[in-house]
Amino acid sequence: MHCGACTITLQDVQVQLGLPIEGMLVTGTTDIDYADVCERLLGRTLVGDDIIGCKLKVEWLERNVPAIDDDNDEESVQRYIRSYILQLIGGCLFADKSNRFVHLMFLPLLEDFQIARQYSCESACLAYLYRKLCRGSRAGAYEVADASILVQLLACDRLPFTAP
Repeated sequence: MHCGACTITLQDVQVQLGLPIEGMLVTGTTDIDYADVCERLLGRTLVGDDIIGCKLKVEWLERNVPAIDDDNDEESVQRYIRSYILQLIGGCLFADKSNRFVHLMFLPLLEDFQIARQYSCESACLAYLYRKLCRGSRAGAYEVADASILVQLLACDRLPFTAP
């Protein structure tokens, strides 16, 4: 391929992830009390080192949000769904290098699911990928691991000769 022939576009993200391409921008504030937000939206209190700055350990989500069954009320189901979506965000869409943390700035966006479905998640994923690739291309950078899932998906789809 010649220079510029291969780049990841918004259409690629839509095809690979199947997320909404049109809608409201994913924005928010990081100047909030995340312990309060977690208690209100996930039904659990954060203690100790489960939260570091604005990031929550994904392990905490796995430990503290119980599975749902037929007897759960609507609020319990919504808490479980928020936890599951946060795990997807932290482990796949907006992953950090360790895959151990999820940024809590996404949690308030999941308060109302009718509004949450209107966000353009794909454009946020693509912007995040470009930001991480830019940081990874700087002199002295040793790895680009944060947003590599999109690069890997594109390589498997568009460059099949690179992997079986």
